[in-house]
Amino acid sequence: MNTKTDEPGNGDPNTLESKAGDEFGIPAKSGDGERDALRVLAENIANLEKELEAEKDNRNEERLYWLFGAFIPVNAVLYLALQDMAPFALLFVFQLTVLLAMAKKFGHDWAVQAIGGFLNWVASIFRKKTD
Repeated sequence: MNTKTDEPGNGDPNTLESKAGDEFGIPAKSGDGERDALRVLAENIANLEKELEAEKDNRNEERLYWLFGAFIPVNAVLYLALQDMAPFALLFVFQLTVLLAMAKKFGHDWAVQAIGGFLNWVASIFRKKTD
């Protein structure tokens, strides 16, 4: 009786042969080559993990760019809506603080340094005026 479950890879859980295995680079067992097959499988897993991490970093960077881009029209509307510069300046500093927190969360040190440096510069101006 020859059924589909008698064929290798179709129902036997002890084999690694399958259509999905070929697609993902999973090697088939072959006696002495089992150690090499596991090494190749581990390399494939490591490569996939690196690709996933790179994709996560790219998405986080894109999110940060979208946040920067979203704050530009918000600032334009606030500038037009607020007649005095003082409330706008306070809201702008608050927005920069939010962007600083988001840059830290997303792990972008370049943005943290740039925004932090600007906030330190603004704070030094206020310190000079109060002295």
